[in-house]
Amino acid sequence: MTKEDVIKRKEEFLESIKDLPKEERKERINNFNKELDKLINQIEGSIKVYETEVKRELLNKDGELSKEEQISLGKSILGCSNNSNTQIIDLDEKFPNINAVYVCVKDRGGNAVIVNSNKEYLTATSAVNFERHVEEFKNGRRTNN
Repeated sequence: MTKEDVIKRKEEFLESIKDLPKEERKERINNFNKELDKLINQIEGSIKVYETEVKRELLNKDGELSKEEQISLGKSILGCSNNSNTQIIDLDEKFPNINAVYVCVKDRGGNAVIVNSNKEYLTATSAVNFERHVEEFKNGRRTNN
């Protein structure tokens, strides 16, 4: 189910109850919102389970991570989905031999993580700018060590 499907369903629902008495409309809207909240909680729970599985699988993988796996691990560490507004930078392009990617979630406060091919990573909040985050990573600072 997409966001557009939910919006369409809500519009159809509101159209279907527009002629009901005010109190009945109010009750049906409350029930609709409760059902919507349940659905959202189920989806969020499924996403968290998936993120945990991805993170566990990648951290337990033998050998080095590919760039795509580094990005997947970064997203799972930050708890974001593939639909999240993320900024991804291949740090090898700016810093040769670092063999890492930078993943920043734009729509969740700007938290970020740098992940290298050896499964080492350093997380940072939005208070830490890109340059400082990279510098700390280059200096050997890690969240998971």
